[in-house]
Amino acid sequence: GVAGRKVLVVEEGGTEHWCDAVVCAAPVGVYQDGGSLCWEPSIPEWKAKGLRSIGNGVINKVCVRFRRVFWDSDVDFFGRAAQCGEERGAFFLIWSLWRVVQEPVLIALTVGEAGRSMEGWSDEAIV
Repeated sequence: GVAGRKVLVVEEGGTEHWCDAVVCAAPVGVYQDGGSLCWEPSIPEWKAKGLRSIGNGVINKVCVRFRRVFWDSDVDFFGRAAQCGEERGAFFLIWSLWRVVQEPVLIALTVGEAGRSMEGWSDEAIV
């Protein structure tokens, strides 16, 4: 705590923990929803404003299992460059799970506007 003061952490069920210091790591939405975390005394407005201004981007993952590995099995990641601006962010990074789980699985990441657009697609359209 500040100047030798202890910090009290109270769990949802009421269990209390007195600590010298606390590091609070939570998803951005938890800080922004206004009810999941309670600070006493309240955090300074400049910190609260900073937390409210943080944004999340869209990231969608498409996982596909194949019958066999048809890519270089020694490669864990590979990329794809967009041919035009509207494809930017679509399947830009592909992760091979072969060396991790010995299964012919690829995970493709799509972000940004391409990721938002993909959210309305059917599974058939994505694959």
